[in-house]
Amino acid sequence: MCALLVMFSGCATTGNSKDPYESFNRDMHSFNLNVDEYVMKPVAKGYQWVTPNFVDRGVTNFFSNLQGIRLTFNDLLQAKFQDAGFDMLRFVVNSTVGLGGLFDVATELDVPRGNEDFAQTLGYWGVPSGPFLVLPFVGPSSPRAIGGSIGDAPLNPISYIGYAPVSVGLQAVNFTDTRADLLQLDDVIEEMKDYSLMRDAYLQRQAYLVSDGEITDDDFDDEEFYDESDEVYQPESQQ
Repeated sequence: MCALLVMFSGCATTGNSKDPYESFNRDMHSFNLNVDEYVMKPVAKGYQWVTPNFVDRGVTNFFSNLQGIRLTFNDLLQAKFQDAGFDMLRFVVNSTVGLGGLFDVATELDVPRGNEDFAQTLGYWGVPSGPFLVLPFVGPSSPRAIGGSIGDAPLNPISYIGYAPVSVGLQAVNFTDTRADLLQLDDVIEEMKDYSLMRDAYLQRQAYLVSDGEITDDDFDDEEFYDESDEVYQPESQQ
């Protein structure tokens, strides 16, 4: 992670403490938009077209259920013992009665589901988010989010499948299924094409998740961050 930030240090072009790598981030944001528009979105539409609704729901439920281990582990690390009990109960019920997670029986039984991950756990224990980043093929992120992804990786059962074609194939199906489920939100995604709006929404969302919704005005009213210069940003080469 340190090496990544060292690489970015040469890209810093703004005085914005929350987005010091804005030039690099904008380039990566444009790159990701093109990848989504010309690769991921057409693939997702094709997947949705050939996949019956009941199969699509089963695939979504299956991968969602696999997150139960991650959710429970991070609940415990944040001392949210009741949430941990609910998330573990969901995982057990859906993995058994729900036939390996294909059916979301726990939701039918009104068992609540958490949304904790290791990035939120790091935030819970006081690790700062760090500068805003946009990563190729990943999207908006931060050093804490990168660390969170690394911490959550061992909690993904798919990572323990020894045969690479199967594990990689499952990850590809998961990613495609997720993108297909987002097709119904195309209007929202269209708005997120605006860099400043995407960045602000991401950082606000992360602050909301880490604080469990207990946010302060400072989380949203940062004059240094919400600057009118966002509206007239120009690449360094044009300045």
